[in-house]
Amino acid sequence: FGKVGAGAARAFQRAGARVLAVSTVAGLVAEPDGLAVEELIALRDLHGDRFVEHAGPRTRPREELFEVRCDVLVPGARPDSITPDIARRVQCAVVAPAANAPYQAGAVEVLHGRGIVGVPDFVANAGGIHLYLSVTDDDTPHTALAVIEEKIRDGVAQTLATADEHGITPFAAALHNGRAYFSHETGASDEALDELFTPPAAIA
Repeated sequence: FGKVGAGAARAFQRAGARVLAVSTVAGLVAEPDGLAVEELIALRDLHGDRFVEHAGPRTRPREELFEVRCDVLVPGARPDSITPDIARRVQCAVVAPAANAPYQAGAVEVLHGRGIVGVPDFVANAGGIHLYLSVTDDDTPHTALAVIEEKIRDGVAQTLATADEHGITPFAAALHNGRAYFSHETGASDEALDELFTPPAAIA
């Protein structure tokens, strides 16, 4: 629940969702009826990562975050946080990373086998890229946010459509789409594309 996690929590709350649990290196705080996000942010400003000790009657081990039953799980900080073992235990419908490289090798395949949508991190958290590429200097913050949300939504939708079409994981689908786009825009050779993307035979 740092800057990225807090921003994601605010976005979820703005969209009408309940934020059920948040974690830091100091522990986990969870509430089935939903947490008061702005209160948590204020506590974090006062206490840093140890705010979880002041946010409820009992601080739980941070690892229990992956046991919380929810619709969307958001890895928000450390790389490799979703291991194959955790992928077998999570109780969610979607993993939507806010952190970079959250999936340990083999985890996306485990999620896929369980019918859990593992959105690729470089699709879900590409807002910073779109801020520079898709937003103009004249756009208001409200307009900029709307543009970025639309770009991310369209990217996720295209990724999932490709995954369904080819019967592959969303991660493989995103690489497939990225390869096709890069090839079209640059005319790069197959050898060069193979260095950047999964070869087509691997996801056919």
